[in-house]
Amino acid sequence: MPRRLLLVAAGALWFVGCSSDEPQAGDPSVEIDDGTVALPSDAAYTFAEVGLGLTRSLTSPLVDSCMEQHGFSYPITVSDADDVHDERRYGLNDAAGAAKYGYGSEAQPEEADVPGAGLAGAERAAYDRALAGEPDDRLTVDVQVGGGTVTHEAAAGCAGEALAELYGSRQNYLDVLAAFSRIEDFSNRSLIALQASGLYSDEVDHWHDCMKATGYTAAATPYDAYGVEYVNDDDERRAAAADVTCKTERHMTSKFRAFERAWQDEHLVEISGDIELVQSAIDSLQDRARNAG
Repeated sequence: MPRRLLLVAAGALWFVGCSSDEPQAGDPSVEIDDGTVALPSDAAYTFAEVGLGLTRSLTSPLVDSCMEQHGFSYPITVSDADDVHDERRYGLNDAAGAAKYGYGSEAQPEEADVPGAGLAGAERAAYDRALAGEPDDRLTVDVQVGGGTVTHEAAAGCAGEALAELYGSRQNYLDVLAAFSRIEDFSNRSLIALQASGLYSDEVDHWHDCMKATGYTAAATPYDAYGVEYVNDDDERRAAAADVTCKTERHMTSKFRAFERAWQDEHLVEISGDIELVQSAIDSLQDRARNAG
């Protein structure tokens, strides 16, 4: 499966029930759009895919320069300012990728070098102090989401100095992460509303019937298709291609995103400030990356 940083794991989002203020199948706001229906919550996915990577790549030379003053080094990382992958919010949605990779994804990048690799004992402890500072000097923020708590941390030391250089302050960085978590939670609530709707049930039933007609009966939903044991790679690619075709024939992804757009627009006041903050951070990071390049 593709790397996904948002908390929208498909298997965790099968909920039941709905409330009367949610758009339902037949609602005039739920329209077919053959283009991409943008969701306000897309800002969180873009930050996860692009913003966090750019944060690492833009801070790494700053951290390395600082660490050199302590007699150490720090690995330099590189990230693409526009590298956004298919979110697969409703399962597989890329015909070209399905034909080439089946339910997998493009080859993953090589693992980055581990900071301080090979160090041990007192030398490792000194490296960690130089990199992240003392525990008491680190900043944290707790964010209430989905009935639980997400804790974000901003290091001190060289890493903290780099974050402050990039975001204006370590607190600004934490503010963006907190907003990001709240948008993720909002995105999950939107998806839950969709999955509780009659539109969702009807479309998934049609998708399942379509898949059965092509000879693939094991998956009851687009999410289940990832866990099926296929005969071989060619069989998986054929199933993946059928999956995308069955969605495309009924404009399923567009209908689902239109439903979610209506739901998110109705509840947007809850999260509009956070979206503005995260989008501003993304724009700033992309501008800085392009200027640096």
